[in-house]
Amino acid sequence: MRCIDEVGFVRDLSRFKAGNVAAEKLVELLPIEGIGAAYAFAAGLFPRLRSGGSTTPYRSGTPALGMAVSAETALRLALGQQTQRIAHVSGLNQRLSAQLGQYPAVRFNSPPNAVPHILNLSVTGVKGTVFQRALSEQGVCVSVRSACAAEGTPSAAVYAVSHDRRNALSSWRISLSHLTTHEELTEFLRAFARCYQALVP
Repeated sequence: MRCIDEVGFVRDLSRFKAGNVAAEKLVELLPIEGIGAAYAFAAGLFPRLRSGGSTTPYRSGTPALGMAVSAETALRLALGQQTQRIAHVSGLNQRLSAQLGQYPAVRFNSPPNAVPHILNLSVTGVKGTVFQRALSEQGVCVSVRSACAAEGTPSAAVYAVSHDRRNALSSWRISLSHLTTHEELTEFLRAFARCYQALVP
């Protein structure tokens, strides 16, 4: 199995360059809260709700016109600056990867062709939750698995890619956006260095 993308659901189309999602069957768009859309590349869509019809056979209820227009506007604004935003985030990701890659215990779990907005990594010998708490004490927020995941279990996604349970238990991820600055990245790297020195034997 080849990992195409680090993101489970494509929640922001502005993150993807043309062709990056061509292999996917379905893209879910959630540009703003309360409205969404699904686009099928090659697969057919089937009704997910069986409790009545509407203007289409794919959902029940009446679509909210105001929300649909808002979604179109949000997507138009996001896609209008897509190239610049992706370039900025890619630069941040490259800098982060280069700096963190100098630490012997750091192992990257994100594939090379993943969206640059998320960098998943493991620090060998340190559980992801432990490193997360240490960074939190430094004022830095990172994610370990999803909010609904059972405590103390390895990341299923990272385990599927790495086939290494200890590595999956040590994994956590850094999220970047077009709003992230190089100054913030510098502060993160300083916090990471302090945590690494304290936690890695």
